[in-house]
Amino acid sequence: MSRVLAQADFERRIDEQVLGLLSRSSLSFHAMLGALPSVYPTNVIDSLTRLSATGLADRSRTEELRAQIGRRDDALRSTRTLLPLPHPVQFEWRFCPDTSQHLLELADEMAPASTPIVLFGTPGIAVEALHLPIARRLTFIGENNSVTQRLRALNGAAEQSLTLQFCTMAYPQMGAGAVIVDPPWYMDFVKPMLAIAAHTVCVGGFVFISLPPEGVRPSAIDDQTNLIRRAGRIGLRLHSIQPLSLYYETPFFEQNALAAAGIGCSQRWRRGDLLVFEKISIATPDSSLFVARKREWCEFVIGRMRLFVRREGQPTCPTALSSLVEGDVLPTVSRRDRRRRQAAVVTSGNRIFASNNPELIVEAALSLCKTDFSSRSRQPLWSNTNEAAEVERIADELTRLSEQEAAEERATLPLSPIAGGQAWKYASINSSRERPEVLSGATI
Repeated sequence: MSRVLAQADFERRIDEQVLGLLSRSSLSFHAMLGALPSVYPTNVIDSLTRLSATGLADRSRTEELRAQIGRRDDALRSTRTLLPLPHPVQFEWRFCPDTSQHLLELADEMAPASTPIVLFGTPGIAVEALHLPIARRLTFIGENNSVTQRLRALNGAAEQSLTLQFCTMAYPQMGAGAVIVDPPWYMDFVKPMLAIAAHTVCVGGFVFISLPPEGVRPSAIDDQTNLIRRAGRIGLRLHSIQPLSLYYETPFFEQNALAAAGIGCSQRWRRGDLLVFEKISIATPDSSLFVARKREWCEFVIGRMRLFVRREGQPTCPTALSSLVEGDVLPTVSRRDRRRRQAAVVTSGNRIFASNNPELIVEAALSLCKTDFSSRSRQPLWSNTNEAAEVERIADELTRLSEQEAAEERATLPLSPIAGGQAWKYASINSSRERPEVLSGATI
């Protein structure tokens, strides 16, 4: 099926589902979002427009729902987390606490006796695991970033300790009885992460993976079918599917994106399908799947704001920090948006900026971090007084952005503060210029 036909079929299925819900006169816009299979709010709005324009839906009813779009969900409850904010660069959505607990209990129940449980890319589950009475060894595998480092600090004082492992170039065959993996919902992430999970789990063990349901995109159903087929080639057999059983929190960056699009935040509207695979045989792993993705992003924590700076690419603007969209908040969370690809700077509030000199932004961010991992004095990256003044100006702008996002966060989803600022590096940088040392880690 062509992409155009697939999109038309996708919209038709959404329209059918929305039309079925319109007959429930007491259903609000936010309740409709929760009843649909993770259909993005803008797609629901488009469906209401189509149904009204074609006369399939009562116009007064659709207008009543459209009037509710900008309102915040009355059922929304503030939650608290000890982890740093999720960041759009990492495509990080976290399970709701009850979903995390459900997955842990399910894994504990199904895994063979005396085998460990591995949590792969699931920091929210790891936090819940620290406080649950699970009589098994638990290992968390994650990127070397501020989230994993915060988890390491929490782990030291927890009743249930975890073994922490960074994503590396090679993954040991751990003999895990269960692996819980929550990949970003793009197949170039899903496939290698499932392969690593299959390599990690023992024969007779289980892999629990979250996948996008049918309402997320036109290819979602085919993607699941193809992945099930692929799983069979790496020793996994489908055990069960639990549609729409996994609930996600709406991260701060997505709340800002929705607000920029004129949409109020909803409670627990995003859900995932849980697929459970059983390991039935040992297959030869494809070594190419275990090669880390090298991303030229540096991470800095300034107050509560996580700032990602990309050093690669050609300058696309005349200044060191330049707006790409009106208001600076990108009104979408999709990586397919071309404006995101132009960004050299991204905040945890979904703000994006272009830059003609990311090094000055790196220097400004480092000047605001309380923690410097360099054991020696470092030379400044600027070469003249004009650049020095620009670094100071950028630092002031980053401080303002951090304060602005902290205020937005308090108004939407207040979280526990993290002390200090920190800087992280995901991939080594090949350059003759001396740079401050920062922690390194590979990503998948």
